[in-house]
Amino acid sequence: MLNKYKNICLIDGFIVENKNGFAIPNLSKYLKNKHKITLEDYLIKYYFNGEYPKCKCGCGNNVWYNKGIFGKYYKTHKNFVDVSPEEREKRRESRIKLNTVENRLKSLNKTKEEIYLLYSKFFNYEINFTDITKNYKIDKRTLKKFWFDLSYIKDKKEFENICKKHQRIWSDKNNKAGGRQHIDDDLLFNVYNYLKENKGKYTLNEISNKFSLPITSLVLYKRLSENFGEEYIKNLLNYGLSSKPETEYFNILKYFYGSNIKKGFTLEGKFYDFILYNKILIEFDGDYWHNLLKNKINDEIKNNIALKNNYIIFRIKESESKDINMIIKLNKIYEIEVQRSKKGKNKD
Repeated sequence: MLNKYKNICLIDGFIVENKNGFAIPNLSKYLKNKHKITLEDYLIKYYFNGEYPKCKCGCGNNVWYNKGIFGKYYKTHKNFVDVSPEEREKRRESRIKLNTVENRLKSLNKTKEEIYLLYSKFFNYEINFTDITKNYKIDKRTLKKFWFDLSYIKDKKEFENICKKHQRIWSDKNNKAGGRQHIDDDLLFNVYNYLKENKGKYTLNEISNKFSLPITSLVLYKRLSENFGEEYIKNLLNYGLSSKPETEYFNILKYFYGSNIKKGFTLEGKFYDFILYNKILIEFDGDYWHNLLKNKINDEIKNNIALKNNYIIFRIKESESKDINMIIKLNKIYEIEVQRSKKGKNKD
């Protein structure tokens, strides 16, 4: 139905091509931006005559849909369809044929020579898995399976030692260069779709763990914001960039201040963790990150912006977040502001 390298939009004839295999997600973006229609609705209208595909078993239920692909059956109904021994054998042979190295390489638009070249570069520490994923659009699990199936990897233990050495080498290089962590476009698009389907249910840390992403939550937030818009991504998240200690602290604040405490506030392009009584900006300082020089400089800039705009800035260290004395200190500031606000209203 759809090809991952080239597709023609049946609405206006526009050709969507991508040599790295992203023609389907790119078509989805084009349809949404140009014609205000989802890929699912587009396929139903132009490929299925406006009717949602039904389960092949005849039950009448709609089949599953995922990223431009409609299944043949509803849920597990395939398991309950009677299949003749001849058909079962035919399917088994088809699966074996599709799973050959040649067919898998063809589906990725790769050659054995390219796979061997990547192995040679990796074996000689010229390139790492992150750069392979980024530049050649092939994930490390797929690549390792090819290397094993083609017998390039003959000693599993030796290969594991090479991988460990890679981690040390590239970790040092990335740290010295202020390394940029990578996530490929297809995986990022999957994360984005999952957030849309589960709006407001997950934090970035939870998403990172769920997808086993090789990047930090901060890098993930930046990549999502760059591709889909920062404000839109904020609306899809539960607590934005919150770490577990920060979320716990927010729950403490909610207990004491109810609806007077809100998560997230932007001022002159700077994002503050919480705002209390629309007046007090509260910053939760993680013990590790806020001891780094670049973050200390950024914290000072945020302090100055808050004061310049007549806000009160209150910083709480992670190590102090469960100290009742810090809540007492914050509450004194809060009570002063409440009284000041009441006096202002009485004068009016």
